[in-house]
Amino acid sequence: MFEGDRMGKKGNFKVIEEREFYKIGKSRGVIKISEAKDTKTKMVSFSKEVNKNGKWIPKRKKFFSVSFRWIGNIIDILLEFAKKFKWKVSASKKSEDEFKELKKRYEESLQKISEMEELIEKLKEEAKSYRARLEEYRKDVIRKNFQKFKKDIEIFEDLIKRTEKREVKEEDIQNFLKEHPWMFSPEYYNVTPKKPVGSKSVFDFYLEDYKGQGIVIELKKPSDKIFSGKEEFGLSVKCGIALGQLIRYVENTISYSRDVRIREIEKIKEIRPLGFLIIGKTKSKKEIEKVKILNSYLHMVQILSYDMLLLRAKNFIKTWEKSRR
Repeated sequence: MFEGDRMGKKGNFKVIEEREFYKIGKSRGVIKISEAKDTKTKMVSFSKEVNKNGKWIPKRKKFFSVSFRWIGNIIDILLEFAKKFKWKVSASKKSEDEFKELKKRYEESLQKISEMEELIEKLKEEAKSYRARLEEYRKDVIRKNFQKFKKDIEIFEDLIKRTEKREVKEEDIQNFLKEHPWMFSPEYYNVTPKKPVGSKSVFDFYLEDYKGQGIVIELKKPSDKIFSGKEEFGLSVKCGIALGQLIRYVENTISYSRDVRIREIEKIKEIRPLGFLIIGKTKSKKEIEKVKILNSYLHMVQILSYDMLLLRAKNFIKTWEKSRR
């Protein structure tokens, strides 16, 4: 690149200028200008050095690699030396300008990366704070409505017993769940149910909590069977059809929610909602275990009996009371 770089014996050269192009801890990279004592010929050398007891000692290697991030510094130093020692730069002015532009763009890219990293860290902190506020909001909802939740569970349990005795219509218990969506989770307290896309039944509805998580609920009758009885895990005809419908509703919700215009019309934000099919009753621990095993093979949708839903609500109450002691 520069004229005047003829090599000579090491002892005949004296370092007359040097510049660091990077320094990290006890390691640095140096560009040195050495001059021959007899001919005054100058040469450029690159050195990687380590600091030992306050002295910089070159690493004994003929070649070494330099991180691209330091290239701009190296070019600047070499051009500075070329000007100072009046070397003729073989590269054209155009090439020099291109180098400067490249360095400028590279430094701008580094700055943008640094800004993005700072923004990401800031957003992480904001997300952490947001999650904390949401959790506090959830706890506040539970605290203010806890006694009401306990009363609702008593009413729901009574409705299940009365439907078994045929003292009330099965539609009554379905309407109760639709009017008390918190039974699926406290996050859905005071949420207005919406009609799932493609559903015609009054007992199918869509809920979305304050975190944006949505669920599609399909309510069948407590008297409907979950299993067929012919096969241990074989579904009854009604349960099989209902499960297929639920999957279709979930898929329709995902598909429609991807369309911004329809998403705004339907007021559905969550693109991957969960699905819950509430059907029948499980009269023994064995039947409950069968449903749990079945659910372990399902993705995004779950089957729950009415008494399993009741048990979930009771366990929530117990867990909350225990946490407050």
